[in-house]
Amino acid sequence: MDLQNIFIIFVALINLFLSMVIYFHHGGSRKFNVSFSLIALNVSLWSGAMVLFRYVETVPEALFAVKILYAVALFIPILFFYFTSFFTDFFFKKLKKTIYFLFFASAILVALIVVFTNTIISNVVIPYSGEKIIVFGEWYALYIAHFLFFFGAGFILLIRKYIIARDILLKNQVRNLFLGTFIASVLAMITNLLLPWLGYYGLNWAGNILTIFFVGFILYAILRYHLFNLKLIATEALVIFILAILIGELFLVESTTALVAKTFVLVSVALFGYLLIRGVYREIESRRQVEKLAGDLQSANERLKELDQRKSEFVSLASHQLRSPLTAIKGYSSMLLEGSFGEMSDKVKGAVDRVFESSNRLVLIIEDFLTISRIEQGRLKYNFASIDFQDLAGTIIEEMRPSIEKKGLAISFVFDEKMSYKITADSGKIAQVVNNLIDNASKYTPKGSISVRLEKDEQNHKIKFSVKDTGIGMSAEIKKKLFDKFTRADNASRVNVSGAGVGLFVVKQLVEAHHGKIGSVSEGGGRGSTFYIELPAEE
Repeated sequence: MDLQNIFIIFVALINLFLSMVIYFHHGGSRKFNVSFSLIALNVSLWSGAMVLFRYVETVPEALFAVKILYAVALFIPILFFYFTSFFTDFFFKKLKKTIYFLFFASAILVALIVVFTNTIISNVVIPYSGEKIIVFGEWYALYIAHFLFFFGAGFILLIRKYIIARDILLKNQVRNLFLGTFIASVLAMITNLLLPWLGYYGLNWAGNILTIFFVGFILYAILRYHLFNLKLIATEALVIFILAILIGELFLVESTTALVAKTFVLVSVALFGYLLIRGVYREIESRRQVEKLAGDLQSANERLKELDQRKSEFVSLASHQLRSPLTAIKGYSSMLLEGSFGEMSDKVKGAVDRVFESSNRLVLIIEDFLTISRIEQGRLKYNFASIDFQDLAGTIIEEMRPSIEKKGLAISFVFDEKMSYKITADSGKIAQVVNNLIDNASKYTPKGSISVRLEKDEQNHKIKFSVKDTGIGMSAEIKKKLFDKFTRADNASRVNVSGAGVGLFVVKQLVEAHHGKIGSVSEGGGRGSTFYIELPAEE
């Protein structure tokens, strides 16, 4: 046996081995398993027929072998097209099964013509030295056209997939598959189809060796495309390889004792191999499920982010649209109360006063919603400047004092007149913070008082603003989530039903944007609460 036949047998065994491994592989798509296995099996049979043709020494045997060789080769381009149609997601819709059937039927028909007639291969001449000479019939051009058509169709599908693919990784995989299979198949057709037709037979065996690259590039593309799992394939290949060696040894034993021993080893290895493959398969399936869940979770998270963004945009738009009419209502109510449109009866004045208070409260709530939407969209801007915290807080307290005292509550403001309470801040945002804290105390204090205190820690350069009330207080559980969005104390709705649960969240965001901190203290339900913020003092 010459060196060429040894190489061909070696390549054929590799292709046959890959065919078996992929066919019995549990993972991936069954269509890809079968189509790849058929390609690898077909090229293995083709290589076997080539070895037979080069090995036999009589003309009848050589003629029979060469006809089998060329008949088997007919199915390689069809199987390649069959594989690329799946790989590129190209289907014939309702007619696909019929067309595939017609394609394979045509290959079978041509194969029968090759074997039982002399119209494609008419004879074989065995020279004194060198490769055998094949005498082709008048229909040999039709045989070559069969290869050009199906290989060409497969390559067109790959080019189409490359053009329409958007994923860079997929484009690279399609490109590598195209280049590898195109080069290998073109070279094989030149050495095994064209050159013999032109009268040169010295390389008619080269195409069989080139199939290792043809099959290898297809397998590489499949693995990179994640259709098969490399770890599972490697495990299955190792087990099959070991079993093949052990089965081969059974035919070499010389005694019954050795046969029993080797059979026991074979069964043990087969059982162990089965358990190993099953374990690897379960591990891969578990990982695949985790990856799928992670992907689903990521998709759901992205969808939630999109919905949250739309919600923020809607809230922002709605708040803008509501703020203008409410500001007008508040302004006209204030003018009515001040007598700008003449005197009113006490009954009418009381009704207008309630309108003014309600509109004022709604304006504050809308401002909070606008602030939240701007924070979430990253559009909240700050204009930092030097401000006097004591003047700002005092002004707000005096503005709110009438409405607080109407509820029967006392409010006090304690600070050291000798101290400077200068801070660098956005006055509008800090005013919103102060307003929210005092308004919160007012809403949830049915009776008693509100004590506002301003202190300065000169050692740590901090200014502390606190609001203490004698209201409903809060439990330890609610304190943990007090500064979250849409969070209210369990007993809050019994005292005030108009709260939205966003005020303290806004306060926390604004204070932290000023490099400050916020906290709360309460001894429990019914014992009042103290909310405080600390901001850096000006040096």
